Amino acid sequence: MNFKEILKDALRNNTKIIVTGKSGWGKSEMVKQVAEEEGYELIDFRLSEILPEDLVGIPKLRDDYYEYVPPRWLYEVTQNPDKKYLLFLDEITQGTPEVLNITYKI
Repeated sequence: MNFKEILKDALRNNTKIIVTGKSGWGKSEMVKQVAEEEGYELIDFRLSEILPEDLVGIPKLRDDYYEYVPPRWLYEVTQNPDKKYLLFLDEITQGTPEVLNITYKI
């Protein structure tokens, strides 16, 4: 089974996977191709370039407590349950500790 088939199999079975390998081997491009071929809208984050708020939203004061306003991508996913989405968290090893803490919860 090649890499592309493994990705497609993971999508069909709703399985989370971690893809590892050296830089420049085409991992990210392969994920994009598979998402397109399988009809998924790709939500692509480079963890080295984002803030925690990009994943969970921002806090907003409401009465005497805070609630989180979801980021746009999460709003779109929850408002379109019939669409298929692929959340791709790239460059995991380069994310800040704060971003990684959120990522592990996802």
